[in-house]
Amino acid sequence: MKQAPLFIFFFCAFFSNSQTITVNGGGWTPAISSSDILDAGSDYNTNISSNTEHSTINITGTSLLCLGILVAPDYQIRISRQDNNWNNLLQLFLRRTGDGEPTLLCLGCFIENGNNYIEIESIDKYFFNIRGCYSNIPIQYDLRGLSVLIPLDSYSTEVIYTITNF
Repeated sequence: MKQAPLFIFFFCAFFSNSQTITVNGGGWTPAISSSDILDAGSDYNTNISSNTEHSTINITGTSLLCLGILVAPDYQIRISRQDNNWNNLLQLFLRRTGDGEPTLLCLGCFIENGNNYIEIESIDKYFFNIRGCYSNIPIQYDLRGLSVLIPLDSYSTEVIYTITNF
């Protein structure tokens, strides 16, 4: 009778469904100058993009989840932003520019969607799906809505990544 609870404990720990997301990189500071205005009286004629691997996402978890076996749950990566000092005319977008690397031998692993730019807003929204554990998933940012009508200031926002099962 004492062995049954011990067996259940090991069973639950072995099959627990938890994954962690970490993001490396950050502190992107795009800059614009008066030379970006082509004609007097004109607005800025550009968007500003980071390099294609400005940030990288790492997804880790229990060994069964990292193996991506068919019983492992699928996960969604969701994004939102928390504004520190932001002008509503500015729009921040991101996209996944690659798949990264599976961290273990992947039998049923996949990563899908997120290759096209999506606007990061203050509400939580879908970015991409994943099964298994991956490292170095490259992320690129794009800043749009630049205008001479926006007051001169240093604007900042924080991008929030959330992993949920579905």
